Amino acid sequence: MQKREPVIIAPDYTDDELYEWMRQKINAAQDLKWANEARAKQAENLSALEQRYHQSGKSSGIKHCQNDCIPALIANQRG
Repeated sequence: MQKREPVIIAPDYTDDELYEWMRQKINAAQDLKWANEARAKQAENLSALEQRYHQSGKSSGIKHCQNDCIPALIANQRG
C-alpha cells in the first residue's frame, strides 16, 4: 500500500519561508541524530574506561602489614 504524502497547512507562510522552515527542521533532526550517536559512543567509551579503572585498581593493590602481623601471615601461608 502506497502512503499518501503529508500535507502542510501554513497559510501565513510564503513558499520561501516554508522551505526555510523545513530546512531548519531537517538540520535540527540531523543534529539530534548526530548527538544521539555521539552520546551512545561516549556511553560505550565510559563503560570500557570504568572496566579498565576497576581492573587496574584490583591489579595495583598492595597488601601491607606491620611487623607484628608477620608471624601470623607466615603461619597462614603454611597452612
